[in-house]
Amino acid sequence: MSAYESLAACYDELTYDIPYEKTLTFFERLCAREHVQPHSVLDLACGTGSLSLLLARRGYRVIGADLSSDMLAEAEQKAQALPENRPFFICQPMQRLRLAEPVVSFLSELRQLAGLEPALLQPLLRTVGIGLLTQLTASVCADAGESTVARLIELCGSVLGIYTALPLLEAVLSLLRTMLEG
Repeated sequence: MSAYESLAACYDELTYDIPYEKTLTFFERLCAREHVQPHSVLDLACGTGSLSLLLARRGYRVIGADLSSDMLAEAEQKAQALPENRPFFICQPMQRLRLAEPVVSFLSELRQLAGLEPALLQPLLRTVGIGLLTQLTASVCADAGESTVARLIELCGSVLGIYTALPLLEAVLSLLRTMLEG
């Protein structure tokens, strides 16, 4: 048992004097100074989620990552008080963070629910990956003042995404054909 696991239940009481509000204010001032408007924030070593919750209340989409499942259990419990926009907490070491794993699991379950063949998971993952990478790259270009390049990247990403999704579209059409005939 690590020290954080044994301290999880009383961690907030021990760290009551950490200025999370000031940290958030600093973060927002830094973003404003650099002309960055993030919509999503990754809170590494989020502990019991105090900063994650403040970020979520300000409207950011938050992923909180921590190695201690006990700390994250406390964070999840605190997040229940939020009526909406709750942070998404994952138990992973920050030096080997794998944000895609929950997405892959979700898409795999979705594939099973839809009754699609396992071979269709690869084009589905590629299509989602292309979409995410396109959005990220276009946002970086737009933030750098290169809106023309951003639009070109979005167009290329859309074409590539459609091309990559062709096996999925064929499977959906086949499924529809089967449903209409049956």
